[in-house]
Amino acid sequence: KSNRSFYASDLDEKLGTANKGTSYKPLQFVLAADDGYVGVQVPVNVMKLADRDQYVEILNVPMTNSVDHIMEDYEGNLWFTSSRQGIMKVVENRFIDISQRAGLDPLVVNSTCIYQDLLYVGTDTGLVLLDQDYHQIENDLTRLLQGVRIRCIRADSAGKLWLCTYNSTGLVCYDGEAWTLYNEENGLASNRVRTVMELSDGRIAVATNGGANIIENGQVTAVYGTSQGISNTEILCIE
Repeated sequence: KSNRSFYASDLDEKLGTANKGTSYKPLQFVLAADDGYVGVQVPVNVMKLADRDQYVEILNVPMTNSVDHIMEDYEGNLWFTSSRQGIMKVVENRFIDISQRAGLDPLVVNSTCIYQDLLYVGTDTGLVLLDQDYHQIENDLTRLLQGVRIRCIRADSAGKLWLCTYNSTGLVCYDGEAWTLYNEENGLASNRVRTVMELSDGRIAVATNGGANIIENGQVTAVYGTSQGISNTEILCIE
């Protein structure tokens, strides 16, 4: 189809190049869909193409061989038939796989927060920082938290970001340039911090494995633990 900058003639022809040098395999079928074209390669690999320079692979489909026909229904779903594997329906995902877009390895994600137009992702192995185009950013904060388990990330009304870690780092308060650490050395009940919440008066309530704390004007001003009558000091949530 020359008017869509997309070319395919027979099984022996390649589909040109895309993404600076990536060659396509021969195509078995091409379907003109509402939002572009759908191609099926041999061996089976399904991809959607908008033009010569842009394509999206449809990964992890269960149909792997003997594809006989493809069609699109009125809702935009794709239907595939196979003489050996039956019928397969592919529905467009309404969600964005940010890990895939950013090229991240599989991670356990505990918390996310948008702060100063960047996406902060707290994982079991550190902090991942992404810009609006899902490009990964490294800075002093990501290096500080490399290999550190992060349980919660929240921004407060004063423009500060609070990151709860589960090791000796404790609680991190970040203002976009510098950070302050709160841990057992300066009054925190435990270095293992689960979550934080800003109270109506601007104070920060902190839940840890050793009890709860209140932070006000940059100082730990209150501790709630066994001495205050809490028998189980492992605080899971603050609301």
